[in-house]
Amino acid sequence: MVSAPRTAGTAARYGGAQQRAALLNRVRESGSLSEAKGVVYAFREMKRLGYSLDDVSLHYRGNQGMDLIFSNGTRHAVVEAKHGAYLSSLKTYSGLRQGSLRYNVSRLNRYLDYGDGTHNAFVNQLLNEAAAGQLESFGTFYRSGRIFELPPGWPTVPAIQR
Repeated sequence: MVSAPRTAGTAARYGGAQQRAALLNRVRESGSLSEAKGVVYAFREMKRLGYSLDDVSLHYRGNQGMDLIFSNGTRHAVVEAKHGAYLSSLKTYSGLRQGSLRYNVSRLNRYLDYGDGTHNAFVNQLLNEAAAGQLESFGTFYRSGRIFELPPGWPTVPAIQR
């Protein structure tokens, strides 16, 4: 009896070649093993929720920018992928909390100002979705095995565990 190669299970877990390539690109961008673990965990959880990873890097000035962008049909979601365990892993920069709508819009605008311009049209689309209240946001936490949807009013409005 011939058994299926071990890679068959891996392929099913991580999706087709395009999704695996997108994940590999985001893992390569991560600065450490712990960050890479957070990225892979985010990928798995978002896949479980029916999302696909977009193979775009929205970084500027080194490693600043958006962690991950996913899509589900016509909707997009920004994901803060953390190795940590809790929402407290989401930091505050210039008064804006990671994962909040204002933070996400700020980082998208910074990409337009300081990024390489490769994805400007896509970023403008995401900004339009944000203005229409359609850009979703999630935080994933590798160490606790949790994922939270961060609604538009977050952190004033409670996060929703998924």
